[in-house]
Amino acid sequence: TRIVPRKKIELAIDFSFELERKFNKEGQKKCVVLMVSGHSGDEQVEYKRFLWNYYENRLVNNPDSNIIMLFGEDIILSHRDIIVDKKYYKFDEIPSIISANGGLGTYFSEIEGYGNNLLEMISFGLPVVINKYEVYKQEIEPLGFIFPSVENLILNEDVVNRAFEILVDIKTRNQVVKHNLDILNKKLDHRIIAEKMLPLIINMFTKKL
Repeated sequence: TRIVPRKKIELAIDFSFELERKFNKEGQKKCVVLMVSGHSGDEQVEYKRFLWNYYENRLVNNPDSNIIMLFGEDIILSHRDIIVDKKYYKFDEIPSIISANGGLGTYFSEIEGYGNNLLEMISFGLPVVINKYEVYKQEIEPLGFIFPSVENLILNEDVVNRAFEILVDIKTRNQVVKHNLDILNKKLDHRIIAEKMLPLIINMFTKKL
């Protein structure tokens, strides 16, 4: 996601530390990597600095932690960038790369107009941990997707446990991914949206004689 304050990326940092704690509790020593894939832009340099300081403070308070945070904007292109002489990944490739390597997406945003990035992650077979923002609760939650989730940006043990299960149990992961893809195809497929929009477009651009 883009590096803007409403995305609440600091909660993803907290989640990473809680997830590592869960792995350790289960006797599995893991290096947890949090990759922030989006761009900050000049206007958000302060928030990016805040995130880095927040992460370093968590490390100071948890000296045995093995959490790595990466900002991908130096090697991930937005649609406006031009490749010159470096190896880059495209922004829209990232969900599939994370999915193929058995990872999770996080979507702890506080405010969203709808949630297109959320739907994009689902379409790439990526399980997602979310914060239930208002539009999600009104428009998306009734569709029946499965997401480990928090409300009011408050992490709890249940969401960490559910995320852990998705990461370590391939059967559970496949069930969640297939369930979410099925709902995406049945409820939000491009064909369905086009059929619903067609009468509106005809009404807007044609005159009754």
